[in-house]
Amino acid sequence: MKRVTKITALMLMIVMVFTGCATAELTTKINNDGSAKMTEIVEIEKTAFDSTYKNLGYTNPEEILKMSAAEDPNMKYNLIKKDDGKEYYQIYTEENVSAGKLSETLTTYVGTGSDIYATKDTVYGVVDFSAGMAEEDMGAMAMMSYNPNSVYTIKYIVEFSAPVVSSTGVIATDNPNKVTFNLSMNKKTVIFATTDKNQTADKVKNTIKKLNQVKKPKIKSLKVKKITGKKGTVVLKLKKAKGIHYEITYSTKKKMTESNSKYKYTKKPTVTIKKLKAGKKYYFKVRTYKTNFAGREVYSKAVKKNIKIAK
Repeated sequence: MKRVTKITALMLMIVMVFTGCATAELTTKINNDGSAKMTEIVEIEKTAFDSTYKNLGYTNPEEILKMSAAEDPNMKYNLIKKDDGKEYYQIYTEENVSAGKLSETLTTYVGTGSDIYATKDTVYGVVDFSAGMAEEDMGAMAMMSYNPNSVYTIKYIVEFSAPVVSSTGVIATDNPNKVTFNLSMNKKTVIFATTDKNQTADKVKNTIKKLNQVKKPKIKSLKVKKITGKKGTVVLKLKKAKGIHYEITYSTKKKMTESNSKYKYTKKPTVTIKKLKAGKKYYFKVRTYKTNFAGREVYSKAVKKNIKIAK
């Protein structure tokens, strides 16, 4: 799902929940084969929504919702009137998740500030909304009026195909397969639920730690291949590792920064770097990285080496 849609649907919801003008319910129904159905229902008071986004420069705030619905075929919205006499925008998003993509999709939907680990029988993650909010969302939040001492929550429901045997949430009395978490907007919330009697939160944390581990690369050699005029060519050889990529950073400055360094990304263990200045000392830093279970890149610790390009 495109990021612009998730910012509009989820982050606008977060902003409005803080004002007390919105309610939100996220649901993941996990099938026995590891596939799932995700639904998101948000109700935002129209007057508060319109006022907030007019203050942010939108002449017609409903255009935000129209744009999101056009971008995402899984999203729909309606204007409804509730028993309190007020009008609300009701935003509904539905998405089917294929087996093997559950962790990645849940991380996109729920894992604000953290990866979510999910299988057909277990869900675990640490949700921290403030850590996952983009600058534009924080800017919108700064314009809101809310009491930081109040408790603001989003309801998150997970339903398995078997009874839940252990959870940090509340297991439904009428449906033992279903568990509800109240995700706090003010602090981190640990979500854990499993239908496996042999599974624990600590075991899942250890599993996640192993899945996120990437071994440091080993530099076999760093040599000058040739010097032509005022330019030199260097060959960096690394020990080959299966299923990973290499990030190579190099600079004439020992203290490398984004502005004074150059980068190369490759799967090949032998890298040729050209057009280095003769007479200069170059510092190299190499990390390995891979895409983890949640679809995010995780990196190893770096190894360093330097070389002087002769004149």
